[in-house]
Amino acid sequence: MSKDMDTRFQRHTQCGVRGVWNSESHQRLIKFEFANMNFLVRFEADGYLPDLIPGNLKTQEEPVHIKSHMEPEDLLSSIKAASISIDPSETSEQEAIDLKISKGGRYIPQCAIFDLKTRSVKKEHIDTLSEEMGRLWIRQIPNFILAYHKSGKFDDIRVQDVRENMKQWEESEQPDLQRFATLLQTIISFARSTENERLELEHGADEEVLNIRVPGGIVNSVLPPALADRWNARSGSVTNS
Repeated sequence: MSKDMDTRFQRHTQCGVRGVWNSESHQRLIKFEFANMNFLVRFEADGYLPDLIPGNLKTQEEPVHIKSHMEPEDLLSSIKAASISIDPSETSEQEAIDLKISKGGRYIPQCAIFDLKTRSVKKEHIDTLSEEMGRLWIRQIPNFILAYHKSGKFDDIRVQDVRENMKQWEESEQPDLQRFATLLQTIISFARSTENERLELEHGADEEVLNIRVPGGIVNSVLPPALADRWNARSGSVTNS
């Protein structure tokens, strides 16, 4: 019920945003360094707070391209030249179609992005922010909106700047974050030791063991062949898993 209520709340509050209704989802990419590893993280964003957009960006109407260490223009060029298979089981480029990219909207900085959760007023005593802090941290989302409803009506909507909470969480979770870093390094090491650098991970909800194995049968690549080749040419190597 809560997930459905999140969706209904978003549709109601975003109904005036041009182009939103035709979107399947709103995805963002961020890059950061953790434990001497570089991460490129894709996540679904719930929305942004207009008042937090810097003044020099508020006047932009046309699509913009921000240069950064991520080199988004190079990534975009790679995607433009890529192809996606019509049949998930096929990787032949003869049966591929071009990936179409439409430019629109404007640049929204990460500082304005928010994560939204809705809860029944009966759950007001639960510390929802603490439950969500891990997700906010790995996505580096600085704003959190918690909306409480009673019989489907939202009368209590709380907008929070959680940057300080995130810093405190990161400090208190150092032991777990160090174990997380070690686990990631182990997985990367295993992946690079395999012939095609692909692994399958399995972890049951009530289990303490993480199973790592080489997948059997035909397994499709995350990147289409053309994009993987271009990525390899630029970086020298790629872990396509």
